[in-house]
Amino acid sequence: MAVKLDAFLLTEIMVPPTIDEQQKVASFLDMARDEIKLLKSQVVAYRKQKRGLMQKLLTGQWRVNHVEACNGP
Repeated sequence: MAVKLDAFLLTEIMVPPTIDEQQKVASFLDMARDEIKLLKSQVVAYRKQKRGLMQKLLTGQWRVNHVEACNGP
């Protein structure tokens, strides 16, 4: 889907009227970006941990007690 240039040029973009409000928006977006970076790093760490756990289970280095696995914690 393409937007024609005429329609694009007629589009109004709302901008916070004061520098203070613009800075608040920028600060909020910075916090959101930082949180996304943190969550992405957590995903990477959890995937690495999962690979390690699966490797230990698949090689038989660790074993799961069948009774505990069936009954839960």
